[in-house]
Parts: sequence; C-alpha cells; structure tokens
Amino acid sequence: MTQRISRRTVLRGAAAVAGAGALPVLGAATAPPAAAVPAAADASHWRRGPGDWGDQGDGTYRNPVLNTDFSDPEVIRVGDDFYLVSSEFHFMGMTVLHSRDLVNWSFLGRVYDRLDISPHYDTPRPTTDPDTRYGKGSWAPAMRYHDGRFWIYFCTPTEGLFMTTATDPAGPWAPLTAVHLYAAGEHPWEDPCPLWDDDGNAYLGHSLKGAGPIIMHRMSPDGTKLLDEGTLVYQGPNAEGTKLYKRGGRYYLVIPQNGFTVGDQWVLRSDSVWGPYVSEAGKPILQIGNGVTGPHQGALVDTPTGEWWFVHFETLTPIGRVMWLEPAWWTDDGWLRMGVDSVGDGVGQPVINYRKPDVGRQVPLHAPASSDDFTTPRLGLQWEWNHNPVDDHWSLTARPGYLRLIPVGAVQDAFLANNTLTQKTLGRTGTVTIELDASGLVDGQRAGLLHIGSSAQWIGVAQDGGVRRIAAVIAGKEQDGPQLTSDTVQLRSDIDLDGETTFSYSLDGGRTSTQLGGPVTLAYVNWKGSKPGLFTFNSQGMGGQADFAWFRYAHDGPDGGAPRSDRDPAYRNPGPITSSTNAGPNPYGLTSELTVAFTLTADRLTEAVPLGKLPATADGHAGGWAVALHADGSLDWTVGGVADGTHTTLSVPNAYAARTPVNVVCTLSVDTTGIPKAAVHLDGARAGYIPRVPAGTPVTNTTTNLLLGAPSVTLTDIRIWKRGLTDREADAVTQP
Repeated sequence: MTQRISRRTVLRGAAAVAGAGALPVLGAATAPPAAAVPAAADASHWRRGPGDWGDQGDGTYRNPVLNTDFSDPEVIRVGDDFYLVSSEFHFMGMTVLHSRDLVNWSFLGRVYDRLDISPHYDTPRPTTDPDTRYGKGSWAPAMRYHDGRFWIYFCTPTEGLFMTTATDPAGPWAPLTAVHLYAAGEHPWEDPCPLWDDDGNAYLGHSLKGAGPIIMHRMSPDGTKLLDEGTLVYQGPNAEGTKLYKRGGRYYLVIPQNGFTVGDQWVLRSDSVWGPYVSEAGKPILQIGNGVTGPHQGALVDTPTGEWWFVHFETLTPIGRVMWLEPAWWTDDGWLRMGVDSVGDGVGQPVINYRKPDVGRQVPLHAPASSDDFTTPRLGLQWEWNHNPVDDHWSLTARPGYLRLIPVGAVQDAFLANNTLTQKTLGRTGTVTIELDASGLVDGQRAGLLHIGSSAQWIGVAQDGGVRRIAAVIAGKEQDGPQLTSDTVQLRSDIDLDGETTFSYSLDGGRTSTQLGGPVTLAYVNWKGSKPGLFTFNSQGMGGQADFAWFRYAHDGPDGGAPRSDRDPAYRNPGPITSSTNAGPNPYGLTSELTVAFTLTADRLTEAVPLGKLPATADGHAGGWAVALHADGSLDWTVGGVADGTHTTLSVPNAYAARTPVNVVCTLSVDTTGIPKAAVHLDGARAGYIPRVPAGTPVTNTTTNLLLGAPSVTLTDIRIWKRGLTDREADAVTQP
C-alpha cells in the first residue's frame, strides 16, 4: 500500500533543517544555526490559538506566514507600521494590509473598487475570448513612501502603467493616473518600481511581459510621467519582479530569475542607477529547498530595530501564491544574505519555523479577516468582486443585516456572472458556511456558495417552474438535491487541499448536514488561486434577488479564523469601586436599576490606545460602547450603548419564566479622563441569582427565558477592551 504524504508533512520534516534560530548580527555573513520547533495541530471551527501557519504564539512563526494568495507581495515600512499590497489581476480591487510585526496582518484599505481603464473589465468573458480580462488587471504592484505620500505603481498586460497616491494607506486613494499607455503593437510591460534618489531625480524600472529584460526610465519628480524611452540595464534568464533600493550609495536590484516555479532570488548592485548590475560570485541568494519550490518575487524591508527581512511568494495549486517571510542581513562589504544555508553551498534556503521579527513589541496573533455578518453598510475588505461590480445590483442596506445580490443579465454559468463576490482561500483546511434566504428567487435563478478558479463549482438553491430545490454544480454538471420547503438554508464547503473538498447543506439550522455530490476539484488558474465566494445568476435574465445572512470561514490559521471582535483587554482592574447599589430587589415585571460608580485611571492601561471613532451601534449611534456583565462567572450580558464621556445608560431586555418582560437598566458613572474610548467588561458575583438558564446563555436584545432573584452585584474586576472594531483599531492593541 502506498502511503500518501501531504505537503504539510514534508514542510514539518524540513523544519528540522530550517529552524527557529536567531538572526545573525547585521553585517555578519554566517547564517543562523538550525533548530526544530514543534508544529501546531490541525485547526477546526474557531480553534483559538496558533494554527498551522503564521504566528505560533511562542515568539516564532511558521511559513507560509500568510498561507493565502498574495501574489507578488510588496511590503514597506513607515515608522512602526508595515504595509502590504499584491497583485489582484481581474478581482476588484487591490487591498492594503497592515502589520506591526510582519507576521500578523489585517486588512486596512482598498486602492480601487473597480478598473475603468477598459470596458472589458465590466463583464466576465470566457478565457478563450480575446477580450477576456481573466488573468489581466493589476500585475505586481510596487509601493513606496515619498514626500509625505504613499505611492503605488502597477502594470496591466493589456492597457499600460498606472499610478495612484494617498496620504493615508487606508485611503482614500487618488483616481488612477495613466503614466504610460501601450501604443499599438507595443510589447506590454510588467513589474514596475519607482525610485526617488537623494539628488531629487526620479526613476522607474520595469521588465517586459514574459520576464525580462529590466529597463530603466527617468521619471518626473511628481511621479506622473516618464521622461525617456528607457534604457536596458540588465538582462538575465527570466529576469523580472523589479525592485529598486539604494543603500550605502549603491543601487540594488532585488529580482527573481529562472522562472516562478523552479527559479531563485538574486541581488544585483551597481554604483550607477544605469548599471552595470552584477551579482556576488554569479550566485543567487535564495534557492529551492526545505520542501519549498521557486521562492519568487517579493520585497526587502527593515524593522525599527534595524533587522532586515524579505517576503516572497511560492506558487501552490490550488491555493495560489502564498507569502513567505525570510530573515535577511547585510555583509560588511554590502552584499545581502537571506534564509538559512541548509546545504552548505553559501546560498540560502527558505525557513520553515523561525523567530518573529524584533519590532520592540508583542502583537496578538491573528489572521486577516474572513467571516462577515453583513451588519455594516460597507463590505469587509476581504471581499473582491470578480470583474467590475454592477453597483445597483447589490446592497447591504436594502435589507439591513443581509447582503443582497441581484442577477445581471442572462447567463448560464456562475463563471460568467456579474457581481460574484469572492475572497481568498486561507490555509490547507477549512470550512465555509453561509446562510441564504432564497425567498426572493425567481424562475431561472441560482444562488449560493461557490469556488471559482478555472471554472465555477457551487452549491446553492435553484428555482425552476416555481419550485426551489437544493442543487450543486461539480465538474460542470448540475446535481439535484431535495426540494426547499422553507425560505432559508445553510450551505457548506469543507475544504481540504491535501484531501477532498465537499459540498453539503443543512435544512435544520446547521444541526445536521447532508453532502451533495462528490469531491470538488479546486484549481489555480489565470494567475490566481481558487476562491470561495457568493453568487447569483439567472439563465432567463428575469431578475430575482438572493439575501445572504452571513459568511463564516473557519480555517487552520491563527485563531482558526475567529473574528477579532473579542480580543484580550487593553485595560484591567480599575481603581476602587466607589459604590454599588441595587434599586430594584424584585424585578418580576418591574424595572431593576443597577448603578455602579468607579474610577478608571490612565496608569491602569496596559497601553494607551488611540481608537478614534468606534463603529456605529445597532441603534445608529456613533462611538458605541459594549458592556458585558459576568454574573457568577456564567451569564454574559452584552449590550450596546452610547458613551458621552462620563456616563452611559444601557438597557437589557429580559424575561421571566412566564415571559413577562423585565427591563434591567444598568447606569455606569465613569470618569474617563485620559482613557480612550473602548468597551467595558464587568466581572462580578450576583447574590440571589437563580440559575434557570444554562451557564453562558447570552442576554441580548431579544426575549430570553431568565429568572432573576434579587440582582445585587459585587464587582470583582473591570476590563476595558475593544469589541466590533475595525482591524486597524484592533491592531492598535498590543500586549506588554
């Protein structure tokens, strides 16, 4: 019997060679010693803690540091913050990610929502169509910070070279500027990179589509125009991925050569921006090894503490181009090293486990957002439209709390449908579950959950002849499930890139699931990995609508993909609680009021967190607080309110066993001098509590069967932390 060995097993075996050693002192030429680090177990369904990739929670990380499709990654640092952009091709649109440590990343902003540089981006076309834009769009962006602004340049293989700027990487970004449009018959470009020199001159390098050679242009200082036809400065085997740096008076090209599946990474330098560019001893600095193929095309970046690191991608099917993080350092004579020399030939190989970069702080482990409950008026930044969206055919406000998708035109295949909303596959294993309200479907319409790559494979609801049924398309064949007799259904994809991916559905709210069809084959194609997403289309072009209640994605990465809305507190243990009173000993049918006064002092903060404006509360108020009272260590009361600086009033609808309304009003009098807006968490013991509900039952704004005794409270702990924050706000909470 032949034993099947997964990629995960291979990489873990390689970890014994590419270990978690310390970086050598900058300027030394000797690679760090190898040391094995235990691997994390497989993750499932909101497993908290370390995963199979990224932050391991013990001061180390495991590559791929982002086990998801960030092709041609570009990273820069400004101050204490790192920013990442990557190729997004025909998906809309390019996102900016943020990190404080190069390991834990979160979405920050979007560079553009659509590409209006050609009408062909408006409609998905078959890949055989000469006007298709599958695999086109943004290729290999470069980001730089210059003159108080962020700059992004990218080429498309069909239109030209484009640029945009912003003062804040979260946006807004300026409309795209066409720096160069291809003339008829001109060979397309790829992989641009600008350089503003010390003397005020500006340059832009790029390669030609198909990998090489490297061409350098003079550029206007405002970055909007090229001032010459370009000069060839380097030609090598598949030389591409142009990245320009200047250090110690020398100019450096950090580029891949020899192809993206079996190639390697090179560093070339010159005393002039115009060359000649030469390597050290004709050797690459990072090569295939430790189970990793083709370390390719990335970015060099330093930390505030003076360390150097390199990010690159590895092409893996079907997930796409995953991002790796390698240690790097400079020799005394100005040559770069990276990775670990595992075989003793003087060339680095990728590390598997390694210590995290020293950035002078500890950052809580997390992965980029994936799940969404569609409760805000803007889509989460993890979402990308397949081609340009048709904005009047989708909405987050037509039915609050739902994403509504409306078919556009008559198509027969989700691969060609407009307004298909996708996100990246994360990790090797995971589960995507959605809830669909199909009550708005009409004849000819399909809607549901898909994986899109070389084709669209899906599970969903199909309506024909006034009858709705569960259906799936796998390998191009539609398969029928049972008739849907209710409005809602949960749809699920269990993803295992080293095993089988399957579709299932649930008609009982997720308590049981039934598989429909056989294994789903996922594929990397058009330069992008397979992506899960939401879709609807109508073969008859007769309208209809599909309402999606939520999208939940549990995966094998940090924290299992759990949302970041409930993180460790940034504030613990206030000053003395000055009063605790009970104004309503018998709440049956009455209103009980609990008034608590306490003082919060800035010296009790683990870190001063500049939050800015919190998301709006459910009742529309901006700057909402969230409060949870833990009674007897069991019940959570999570409620929303409005903070006016010193006083917050919160109402928690409850019910007696006979479902008689009981309104519990908590009035918190808080001195918030010097304290940033945040959420309040009260831990305490409640005397006279009669446990008629299971421990942990949430008391929210819905009627709950709860019996209260005399609700006197003794508070033991108060914690302030941030709930329902944007990822950018959550990034501001670091551990001491």
